[in-house]
Amino acid sequence: MRTKKIPNELPYSALLITLFLRATDISAADQPDVTLPEVKVEDSAVTPSEMTEDYVANGSRTATKTDTPLMESPQAISVVTEQELIDRGVQTLQEAMRYVPGVTADAYGLDNRGDWLFIRGTEHTEYLDGLRVFSQGYNIPRPDPYTLEQIDVVRGPASVLYGSGTPGGLVNMRSKRPKQDAEREIELQYGNFDRKQARVDFTGPLTQQGDWLYRFVGLVRDTDTQVDFTSNNRWQLAPSLTWKPDDKTQLTLLADFREDRTHGATSAFPPHSGTISNNPNGFIPDSRFTGEPGFDHYYIRQKSIDWEFAHQFDKHWAFRQNGRFADMDLDYTSLYPDIFYGVGNHQFPVDPVGQRKVQRFGWVNQQTAENFTLDNQLEAKYDLGFSHHTLLAGVDYFHSFIDLRNGFSFSSTLFDLYNPVYGQVPASELPVASDQPDQTVDQIGVYAQDQIKFGKHLTLTGGLRHDWLDNHTEGGEAQRDTALIGRVGLVYLSDFGLAPYVSYSESFNPELGTDRLNQNFKPRRGEQYEVGIRYQPESSNSYLRLSAYDLTETNRLTNDPVEPNFSVQKSSAHAWGIEFEGVANLTDNIDLIANYAYTDASTRDNITGETRNIAEIHPHTGSLWSTYKFSLGGISGFTVGGGVRYIGANTDETGRLNVPAVTLFHAMLAYEIKNWRVAFNANNLTDESYLSTCLSRGDCWYGSRGSFVGSLSYKF
Repeated sequence: MRTKKIPNELPYSALLITLFLRATDISAADQPDVTLPEVKVEDSAVTPSEMTEDYVANGSRTATKTDTPLMESPQAISVVTEQELIDRGVQTLQEAMRYVPGVTADAYGLDNRGDWLFIRGTEHTEYLDGLRVFSQGYNIPRPDPYTLEQIDVVRGPASVLYGSGTPGGLVNMRSKRPKQDAEREIELQYGNFDRKQARVDFTGPLTQQGDWLYRFVGLVRDTDTQVDFTSNNRWQLAPSLTWKPDDKTQLTLLADFREDRTHGATSAFPPHSGTISNNPNGFIPDSRFTGEPGFDHYYIRQKSIDWEFAHQFDKHWAFRQNGRFADMDLDYTSLYPDIFYGVGNHQFPVDPVGQRKVQRFGWVNQQTAENFTLDNQLEAKYDLGFSHHTLLAGVDYFHSFIDLRNGFSFSSTLFDLYNPVYGQVPASELPVASDQPDQTVDQIGVYAQDQIKFGKHLTLTGGLRHDWLDNHTEGGEAQRDTALIGRVGLVYLSDFGLAPYVSYSESFNPELGTDRLNQNFKPRRGEQYEVGIRYQPESSNSYLRLSAYDLTETNRLTNDPVEPNFSVQKSSAHAWGIEFEGVANLTDNIDLIANYAYTDASTRDNITGETRNIAEIHPHTGSLWSTYKFSLGGISGFTVGGGVRYIGANTDETGRLNVPAVTLFHAMLAYEIKNWRVAFNANNLTDESYLSTCLSRGDCWYGSRGSFVGSLSYKF
């Protein structure tokens, strides 16, 4: 059994010096004063359709793993570009998703441990550079948007190309890569809750020929949060290197080293009484910390090495390989209130009259996870009769090993939610970690996809995949699953920029464990029908999409009616909805994003016939964001922007507790002159206190209060 200890202190000042020295190691004087030859690799991991300097993206490899324009894809795709990330001052993946229709961006409100997203009523599946990001429990690899240059959201099942996943869709993040032209940036930030952050981003050629390129992205952050005694600290280093020996071959290596040191969790798990419903003592403030200072912490260290190789044999054949080695260490301890599954005063079982004091649970979770992911792709382009084919065949493999220790305890010491006194829990009532069985997962899949173009108007896309998965828990028998799934879609591309489409796609997701008869659970199966229409007129830089979908997931778990301590696969989930998305560069000075989504999502127990809401889903959501570049007093370089988000009312699973709707406002102001940029970003401009979600088990989740960040950056 291996356990790794994370140091108690972070050398922030030393790290800042290291970042600066490393970044300035390649100075402007060291750069060759020559015009570099253009080196191009067709159909490589980086393609021209993905490159954009505004809000409107032309293409995305995520949905098809080929260089396919968005207009020709038979399913809904949204792209959050780097310019949008910069303008909105995005700090987390949850913030990045706030203007994407059909995505519940802050499902559990403010959380300094991870990003919790729902797409079309289901949990999201996360990918980085086309490779699955593996998480286990709370061992969550949380990305930093500053290290990304684009985020793609593919709605609906994507299992044919990516393997196991939820039917709602996936989020694929694209890391920053070396560039041909030299660029260097140093940025300092300060915000409320004493937020301090420094970031650097350096890139350019290493040789006169331009066949070797580098990039170095780094950041360090020290900040408190809106919740007492909690923090959200991080340091991260992301160097990368690209080698282009000729115009047909490219190899990129990407490394990532990061550590999060969070003291206390912002998720306080406050009860219904005092949040969504009245309590004789008033409402519990959203700054209340329900753990123990000095005990509660969330430390996670991650390191990974990625590679992307692409070779174009000729105009017909190309080969690509992506791979990643990753290692993650987690040390998570927390105390939280005993308020679950209570109704009314029963949420205060030890204080039913006063309704202010509770007992607390203790939890400790320590993990070491080692992952390896590999994806091999062979692409062929050829003509057959009156059709043009882009055929993709691939084999991918995923391996994970988890070394786990956890512990659980119950504290008899009473905790006052309205007048907390900390430091009263004896050491004997704090949890202690103990060894748990190791877990090993191996999954291999083979897939094929053909995109057939009939003339210049009609494109038919079809694909099949077969997977084999082995899950082994130490001391037990291996669980083996197989799955065969498919997809098909049709797009008609008119001469005037209108593109209707229709598609059907399937997904699978392993369900680990056994029933009371010791039979392994089958994988969850999902399917979706989608129809939509896109419009992208040639005369303007804009993009509009309207789509409707119906998806179902089966083989979900529910309580066994014979033995309640076990589960059976007699539950299903259903979601249907309508989405509108508009992205436009209206003029050289005005950018606009407008979205609306209606989502109806529920689960059904096929034994009892009971239908329940999915609590985290808001049926109605809408958003609008715009920026305007202008001159003031003859001085150019100003940008002002603002956004509004409507998050509709939702309920808990039973439909009895109503979480009110909320409207949130965001704003930005920036000024650029020569190499300098000064910016101010505000989220939740009116500092609204609101609830994001309430669950029938007894707890609610507060949303993020107002945040204000000022930044100063210098490019040279």
